[in-house]
Amino acid sequence: MQRTLTITKQWQIYIPEEIRTLLKLQPTDRLKALVKGKSLTLVKEESPIMKLAGSVKTPPGLKVDLDNIRDYIDYTGDDTP
Repeated sequence: MQRTLTITKQWQIYIPEEIRTLLKLQPTDRLKALVKGKSLTLVKEESPIMKLAGSVKTPPGLKVDLDNIRDYIDYTGDDTP
C-alpha cells in the first residue's frame, strides 16, 4: 500500500484511517522512525509492558483476582518490612 502524507506546520503527520486499521494502531502506540538515505520508514514499536506478557508465572494453586488486584497493593510508599 502506498499513500502520500502531508506534514503540518507543527511538523505533525496524519496517518489515514485505512493505514491505522491495517496496522492496528492505537492513540498511545509508539512508532520508531528509521532513516536510510532520503527514505523514512515508521515501524510500530512493541509496548515494553506487552514484551513482559507471560514472563511471570503464577505459583500452582494461587488464584489472582485481577478485577480486584488494586485491593492487594500497598500504596503507602513504605517499602520497609
